[in-house]
Amino acid sequence: PPVSSDADDKAVKVMGAVESPGRFKWNSKMTFLDLLAVAGGPTQKANISKIRIIKERSSRTGGNILYFDLERFMDEGGNFNELPKLQAGDSIIIDELPHDPTDNKSTWLRQSAQDSIYIFGAIGAPGRYAFNQQMGFLDILSAADGPTNDADLQNVRISHRNGNHSTVTQLNLTQYFETGDETIIPKVVPGDVIYIPPQDRLWLDKSPQKMVRLMGSVHKPGRYDFNQQMSLLDLLAEAGGPTDKAYIERIMIVNSSCCGDKTQAFNLRDYINDPQKYPLPLLRPGDTVYVPDEGESTSQQIRQAFQDALGIFSLIALGAAL
Repeated sequence: PPVSSDADDKAVKVMGAVESPGRFKWNSKMTFLDLLAVAGGPTQKANISKIRIIKERSSRTGGNILYFDLERFMDEGGNFNELPKLQAGDSIIIDELPHDPTDNKSTWLRQSAQDSIYIFGAIGAPGRYAFNQQMGFLDILSAADGPTNDADLQNVRISHRNGNHSTVTQLNLTQYFETGDETIIPKVVPGDVIYIPPQDRLWLDKSPQKMVRLMGSVHKPGRYDFNQQMSLLDLLAEAGGPTDKAYIERIMIVNSSCCGDKTQAFNLRDYINDPQKYPLPLLRPGDTVYVPDEGESTSQQIRQAFQDALGIFSLIALGAAL
């Protein structure tokens, strides 16, 4: 039972998210689990993945706080020898998990940053969430109410903050949903930052190396998202197709690479007539496609030159007649 008059060297204090917090008589035959049972056990909102034990004797010489993951101990069937060793005068503190990172600020502030993960962007409930080593990326995504309808699932970013340096992992969540390949999902740990960008973000926020530029005689020229599964036909279809005045017999493609840009010409009409003989050209993110107008074709230029010459000849003949 809880006590109030025993000296600290005869009692152990249990505080926080337990059913009956207080000071309890202590004897050397009691274990950590015995003490929690006497205190009524953790509440439903208790954060049992990081229980703090403040050692009384060590605190007099500078302080010593131990941490114990009771959740992992119960899930994995831990060895009882791994339970924290308690002594009279020790204090056990069990924090309460935040109910809502957006509405319950007072509880949220008590959550340690080392036990949190951050998720921002096109997500149902962005914020800071309690997180431990037993959870994964999909757990935090579900806890945050999942992506919104305008989320760009192909360009999810995870910033891994490990000390003085951080690394960024790119995740194509759409590919995971299509294939179910668990190896696509990166490991996330407390302290990491997850960002899910919206699809309609500013064009300045989109890397040129992830886009293809389409210019010339198409209905909707511009910069388009592009991946290795797409082709030139996908790009033209997304842009509304060539215009009526487009010269599709000589579409110019500039392939960008580390060794320099290279230009190739493609005859779309030949491909339409015989796709086996005239395959589609390779197109990659970072490339540029230009669809010329009929006025830029060689035959059209010859016709225009002939018309110009005929006009000049007519003027000369008219002048001679006068």
